[in-house]
Amino acid sequence: MAEYRPVVITYVGANGRVLLFAATDTDGVAYDLTGATVTITANYEGATKINNRAATVTDAAGGLFNITPTAAEIDVPGKYNAQVKLVEATLIDYLEPFIIEVRDPVIPAV
Repeated sequence: MAEYRPVVITYVGANGRVLLFAATDTDGVAYDLTGATVTITANYEGATKINNRAATVTDAAGGLFNITPTAAEIDVPGKYNAQVKLVEATLIDYLEPFIIEVRDPVIPAV
């Protein structure tokens, strides 16, 4: 049976495009990120593309956060294996792994 992982879609070189996330438990209840440090790491074909990048918590009680990858971090189309790490005092937790799917930009024909 294939493993299911959520997919977040963005585009090659989409510098400044914000990727939004919600941290929830298996019942859909939001993690309270108050006081937590949230980081994201993503790998593509064995190379680390996004390395322990600090996320911006936008709604701590609601578990909402985002990152804005640079063009260099998402410069190759493909499926990047990603992981979110939560650190609060001495507690370290990881959210379920997911995919950042980086697609070629769609350029309309002229």
